[in-house]
Amino acid sequence: MALIALLVGAGGIFLGGVVLAGGDEAGPTAPEGGTVRVDPPAPPLAGTDPITGSTVALARVKRKPVIIHVWASWCNACASEAPLVRRFVEKHRRRVIVLGLDLQDTPRAAKAFYARYGWTHRVISDPDGRQAARLGVQDLPTTIFLDRAHLMVARVEGRATLAELEDGLARAQDRT
Repeated sequence: MALIALLVGAGGIFLGGVVLAGGDEAGPTAPEGGTVRVDPPAPPLAGTDPITGSTVALARVKRKPVIIHVWASWCNACASEAPLVRRFVEKHRRRVIVLGLDLQDTPRAAKAFYARYGWTHRVISDPDGRQAARLGVQDLPTTIFLDRAHLMVARVEGRATLAELEDGLARAQDRT
């Protein structure tokens, strides 16, 4: 019985201290205007372009926002999204750099996919999926928007719409 009295008394003292300290609110308040968002930097991405055989590296991209488009030739959603990606890249090629990340494909399959959909943007082969894993990719296709400092500012997982692509690009440009 003495233990229960001790616990109740201690609880009362704690609760009284919280109220006296102004702790009767729901918790810490956010700064005026909302919470502070910290965008993570993109991990270093580099590898061989299966289309051209050249080395492609995110670190070489300067002065423009970057869109990383993760896809695979064996992905049905990627194939259905491909014409939209081509039109979007053509429309915005002066304002943004698009880097494809080809997940677990062969160079031959990647070349056939590029030819079929008329893609022209650079791509990095990711045969073992390590680079996609560092980006946190969990679904295909995935589109990640980076500002000029290569901070990840937006993401679309799954097949993107034109509105989602335009919104992601606007967010990346707003941060530049």
